[in-house]
Amino acid sequence: MKKVLLFGAFALSVFTANAGVTLNQLPGEGGDPAPAAAPVATLTGKWHVVDMKFQVPAGQKAPDPKEVKEMVAKQNMTYEFMADGTMKMTGDGHDAESGTYKKVGNKLETVGPKGEKETLDIAKLTDKELHLSLKKEKMTIILEKM
Repeated sequence: MKKVLLFGAFALSVFTANAGVTLNQLPGEGGDPAPAAAPVATLTGKWHVVDMKFQVPAGQKAPDPKEVKEMVAKQNMTYEFMADGTMKMTGDGHDAESGTYKKVGNKLETVGPKGEKETLDIAKLTDKELHLSLKKEKMTIILEKM
C-alpha cells in the first residue's frame, strides 16, 4: 500500500510540474506566436550608386578604389524603379533616361530608352543595399536605397 501511495504522489507531482508545459509544439501552435516572416526586399524605390568593384584578370592592374569612389561620387547616379515596371536613371552630367525593367529570379532585365536590352545579375538585394553584377564588363555596381 505504501508503494501505491508513493507512486501516486510521484505521478501527481509529475503532472503538476508539467501542467503548463506542452511538448512537441511548432511555433504558432499553442502559447508562442509564430515568428514574423522576414520582409521581402524589393527593387521598387530610389537607389543611389555608391561604389563599383571590378574583377581584373591576373596580370592586369586594378583601378584605384579611391579614384573609383571619387568618380562615382562625381557622377551622382540614381536609379528609380517604379512599381509599374518603369525606371528612371539620372546623374550629374547625364541627361535623365527612362526605360523599363523586370526582375526574373536573380536577374534584372532592362530595356533602355532606345530599345537596348541588358541583363544584370542581382548579386545582393536587401532593404538598404543592391549589388548589380555585369558579367560582360566584369564589374559590380553597389547601390544604397535612398
